[in-house]
Amino acid sequence: MENFHSLLLAFLEMIFIFIALLVFFQQRRSIGRAAFYLAFGFLQFFTYVLIAADVHGYIAEDFSFSVGELVCFMPLLAGFLLIYIARGTLVAQHLIVGMTALFGLYFYVAEITILQCSWSGYSFAGGLSAPALELLLRSGRTAMNENVLRQLLEIFTVSIVYSRLDGWRAPRWLCVIGALVVSQLIGLALMALTRIGVIRDLSLFAGDAAVRIGAALLLGGLLSFYLAKLEQETLAPRSSPLDILFAFFGSYGRSKELESTLRDWTHRYQMLLENAAEAVLMVDEAGRISDANSVAAGLFGRGKSTMLLGMRLLDQMKITDPPGCDLSVEEGKSVKISAVVHPGTKRERLLAGTLASLTIHDRRYRAVICRDVTEETRLAKEKAELADQLLHSQRLESLGILAGGVAHDFNNYIHAILGHVDVINLMHPPEDEEQVRHLDKIAAIAEQAGKLTSELLGFARKGRYKVEKIQLRTLLDDLMGLIGPQKLQEVDTEFDFPDGDYLISADRVQMQQVLLNITLNALDAMRDNPPSRPRLLRLSFGDEAASPLAAAPPPDFKRSGKYLFVAVADTGCGMDAATRKRIFEPFFTTKPIGAGTGMGLAMAYGTVSNHHGWIQLASAPGEGSTFVLFLPRAADKERKTGSSAK
Repeated sequence: MENFHSLLLAFLEMIFIFIALLVFFQQRRSIGRAAFYLAFGFLQFFTYVLIAADVHGYIAEDFSFSVGELVCFMPLLAGFLLIYIARGTLVAQHLIVGMTALFGLYFYVAEITILQCSWSGYSFAGGLSAPALELLLRSGRTAMNENVLRQLLEIFTVSIVYSRLDGWRAPRWLCVIGALVVSQLIGLALMALTRIGVIRDLSLFAGDAAVRIGAALLLGGLLSFYLAKLEQETLAPRSSPLDILFAFFGSYGRSKELESTLRDWTHRYQMLLENAAEAVLMVDEAGRISDANSVAAGLFGRGKSTMLLGMRLLDQMKITDPPGCDLSVEEGKSVKISAVVHPGTKRERLLAGTLASLTIHDRRYRAVICRDVTEETRLAKEKAELADQLLHSQRLESLGILAGGVAHDFNNYIHAILGHVDVINLMHPPEDEEQVRHLDKIAAIAEQAGKLTSELLGFARKGRYKVEKIQLRTLLDDLMGLIGPQKLQEVDTEFDFPDGDYLISADRVQMQQVLLNITLNALDAMRDNPPSRPRLLRLSFGDEAASPLAAAPPPDFKRSGKYLFVAVADTGCGMDAATRKRIFEPFFTTKPIGAGTGMGLAMAYGTVSNHHGWIQLASAPGEGSTFVLFLPRAADKERKTGSSAK
């Protein structure tokens, strides 16, 4: 009965050790793979110690079994089969190399200990005496070599048999149990061959064989049950039956070379990642940053990339396109995104990049690769604005050429009409008052048409100007007189007229007409202001640097010396973008029919251009308008070209 209890206790120890290995294997991701392999190596080393000590258990008299083989090696063999099935041939190969190296370490320690025990006058203090320990290690040396050879054979055999049975599409439980049982039968056969002539009593061999076969069946059942629970986990691919032998003897060096290459490429990847011009971030399923490079840290205003780890990506940047993006993307696909960081601040930056999904170690990640396009976007916007301005200038130039030709011909017709009216009055003076009234009406209409042609010629830059030096203060003072106090009483006025000489070379009448048209438009724009909006007219002039709008001449404009500005600002209804684009076109007006010809601002544009200057406009609906005329200073202009009349 006591012998049966001893056997039962040995089986319980074996099961406990095997379950402990399973627990380490199951938790290898959380506690690290090193813990599992350290436990595996410790169990192997303890197996060598028990085998060297030749510890046996008895089932009955003359019917024994090896405790080291049952309690330690059998769980070790089943654990190796688990690694082969779940992790693949390469990992199993590495484990075999480690087990062989561990035996070498044990052999080295044993030999050193034997040497120490054999020194003259040397003895251990306590425990086993030196002769007893030396005898134990020397007597176990041969048995150890035999057992290590047999164990390596069983380890190779268990993987080969499992692969063959699995290739025959046998059930997994049969593959596992069959592999363990067959490996034990082969190991027992090798032991029988090596012990011919040594075994005196076959009952000792039979007891060891029966216990091992029983242990193989029990561990095979437990391992099959465990593997069934891991069905959802992707198992590593297995090779053909003899692959593990060829891998161990022929390709181990190649595998180490592959590992070295992998490390080399890992270093290259890290170097490329850190030196990339784009920001690269890895985001887990919870949307938190798990890895980032230094460019990403700089974009997000962090000193180091490690400071980003654990932060939510969407808290650091706002994805503007596609709208409402929550970082969801299909596996293997990528999505182009646009985003902004630090929105609404001076550090605001625009980003453009891609969002992709990938899987690493059975976990899904999102890779975000983006770059700073703030400057690129600004330059593209400026380029588009300059192109738009150039197109607008060319359009006005074309309209000017057309208007000039039409105005000359139209002017000839006007003179002809007036001439015929004069001939009628001279040769056939009408006596009927109604006829006189109609002839006067014809003459008045012709005179008005003549003024219109003069405006067209001014827009077309073909008018005749009497150029003289004009003081800007005098020009604006005269403007106030032309407008009249009655109109000025309806609004508040502000004047910013600096002291000193601010001279331009221009046609006084034409420049007065330009300023008069712009000022009257400003007064008209404020006529319907609500009570809550003030009616304020502001006139100013001075050096170019003091202008309310930064000087931005047309793309094809050639500057000539220093410039002065004249500004007319109002708090009227303002203009939208569509109106601003057409405001200087001939015959374009926003006034009701009959209230304006649409030539006032067109004439102003042509006149200022003919004086080697340009007009800028700033306006928005409900915010009023500001017209700024940039004109060359008289002294600079005269020094270069001289004064002339056109």
